[in-house]
Amino acid sequence: MSSVKNISELIYFSANRFSNETFIRFLDNDNKISFYQLEILKHKFHNYLNALKIKQNQKIAILFDNSPLLILFYLLIPGSFRVFVPLNPNGGNKEIEYILSLTRPALLIFDEKLSFKIKNTNVKKIKIKDQNFFLNELQKIQIKNKINFVAKSTLKEQKSYNILRVVFNLKNLNINLNELINPIKYYSFLYDEIIILIDDNNKDYIENIFKYDPTIIITNNINKEYEKIFDFSNKDLNNIYTELKITEDIKNKYFTNF
Repeated sequence: MSSVKNISELIYFSANRFSNETFIRFLDNDNKISFYQLEILKHKFHNYLNALKIKQNQKIAILFDNSPLLILFYLLIPGSFRVFVPLNPNGGNKEIEYILSLTRPALLIFDEKLSFKIKNTNVKKIKIKDQNFFLNELQKIQIKNKINFVAKSTLKEQKSYNILRVVFNLKNLNINLNELINPIKYYSFLYDEIIILIDDNNKDYIENIFKYDPTIIITNNINKEYEKIFDFSNKDLNNIYTELKITEDIKNKYFTNF
């Protein structure tokens, strides 16, 4: 771990090393997030912040009592190359307002129960009404519009966000289906939603592989047009990797112990 340069790399290397081991468990229910799911969530959260026009190195203030959600934000915000600004939930209104005026964050995420502490600030806000509900939904469905729903955010900019989807046509393959598992996992970091078009005889198999991530949708038919479609029918693996722009560097960095 001596080569780890930042929180983003720490999450990545931890996902490779510990994969499906539990990173965090919620004491009041049976929910848990694995190290691999944390890595996926890091990329989704990064894209989410980009959609909100929160740039890298900008500050994000967090106002929560101690909770699993606070721990996640502690990692996801710097993991997305933003600056984590913790606010003391036991601090007075004047203290919190002073810190906000001093740090000037681009975004404030806070627990609704603490709303009374930030009445006199004009910082853009995301209000979380139910942390357990938010966490439960967030770990199951990590696409941006679902985050928007469970957070019940007050940001008007979110209404203009377009979900990034890509279709992988895996029908009539000339190669072993398993050769495409890692590329699909890699692309799940880059897109909000992946639609896999596949033959009936392989549908159950691929559903079982990706059952951990509801943003990967498996189907044997699509009835509308999509802007981005990769059709791998009757292509060899080299051509597929070229089309996907999968380089040796990407394979070495992301495919090892995926």
